[in-house]
Amino acid sequence: MQIEGITPNTTQGASKVENGLGKDAFYKLLITELQNQNPLEPMNAEEFIAQLTQFSQLEALKDINNQFQVLTAYQASINNLLAVSLMGKKVKAAGNAISLEKGNEVTLHYDLATDASKVIINIYDSEGRLVRTLEGNAQEKGEHEVNWNGKDNEGNELPSGDYTFKVMAEDKNGDPVKANTYFMGTVTGVEFDESGQLHLKVGDTFISFNQIISIEEV
Repeated sequence: MQIEGITPNTTQGASKVENGLGKDAFYKLLITELQNQNPLEPMNAEEFIAQLTQFSQLEALKDINNQFQVLTAYQASINNLLAVSLMGKKVKAAGNAISLEKGNEVTLHYDLATDASKVIINIYDSEGRLVRTLEGNAQEKGEHEVNWNGKDNEGNELPSGDYTFKVMAEDKNGDPVKANTYFMGTVTGVEFDESGQLHLKVGDTFISFNQIISIEEV
């Protein structure tokens, strides 16, 4: 005997139970079929148990889905509270974004995996055009920072806006050295994007939680 609308071991089946055949309706239908079955051909016990097992599995999937939704909402609440607590804090975040205000210097942060004999920093505008190249000498592994005066390679002041930078380094043998870029700043705001994802505003740049490396008191 097949109960219409019941599909074993699938989330789709759970959806059908929830939207089409609910628990009460399922039991009423099952009882009705038992009451009206042919006495000469009663329901097979194995089939009866199998259908009850199917429904139990679907109910379990439904409960798991509900619990997951509760946990998701709880995590979102935790993130919101954390975001508020970060207001005014100084954060170090992974990334290569630069927010330039015309006439001001910008500090670029990066770290080297090993000692480097040569370091080159390229700075690009929002269109991806190279506007400035900074060259450095030998540097030890670890964290470093360099100030950029906001000017291009010809010495012209660049307009305020969003820029990015890339660090390229090599060791004494000419082999590439891994360099990670990041930036530091104070959290000044919180914003949600269209998908509901929470972002922190650091200067004029928005970052997500997974970009944060460390947090400090100002």
